Amino acid sequence: MVDDSHHEAATIDYLGYVECMDEIKERISTIDFALMVPHNPLARDNIESLALNFRKTFELIIMACQAAHTHMIGRKIKVWRIKNIDQIIKRYNHDFYMCPVNATKTAIDDRVDVDVLTLNELKAAYKTCGDWLHAKGPYGDRPEPQAAVDAFQVWRGKVVRLLNAHRVRIDERTFLYCTMNAAGSGRTHVSIFGRME
Repeated sequence: MVDDSHHEAATIDYLGYVECMDEIKERISTIDFALMVPHNPLARDNIESLALNFRKTFELIIMACQAAHTHMIGRKIKVWRIKNIDQIIKRYNHDFYMCPVNATKTAIDDRVDVDVLTLNELKAAYKTCGDWLHAKGPYGDRPEPQAAVDAFQVWRGKVVRLLNAHRVRIDERTFLYCTMNAAGSGRTHVSIFGRME
C-alpha cells in the first residue's frame, strides 16, 4: 500500500469525514457525562438526552461514510435519515461501513478480535433511540429505564472500539484510514491509501 492522498484527496471529502468524527467525539463526551451524572441516571430526561446524543452519533457515522463516497455519488447528500443515506451509498459500494483496524508503521490490518457496533446493530439502536424520544402519553409502552442505560453503556463501548482506528473501503484499490487520537494528540487524522499499479 502507498499513501496516495494527493490523487484521492481531491475527490474524497476527507475534511467532511474528519468533521463527522470530531463531532462524534464531542457526543461521546456528552454521553459519558450523562452516564455518570451525580443525580439519578435513570431519570426520564437523562435517558432522553442519552437517546438523542446516540441517535445523532449514529447519524454522524453514516454521514461520514457518505463523505467518503461523495466522489462516487456525485454530490453531497443533505439528508440525515440513516435509511435514506444507507440506500444511496449502497448503490455505489455495498461494503461501505467502517472496519476496526490495527495500524503499524508497515501495515493496516483488519481486526476481528473486537466487539464493535455493526451496521445492523446501528440501525436497530437508531430505531430504539427514536422509540425512547417519542412521547408515549398515558397509553404508550414505557421503556424500562435500567434496560435503556444498560443498552447505552454497551453501545458506547462498541462505538468507541469501532472508531478508535478504522478504515472504510472505497473501492477495490482505495481505502480511507482514520485514527481518532493521532500520535496521542487527541486529534483526528485521516489518510487515503491506494494500491500501487
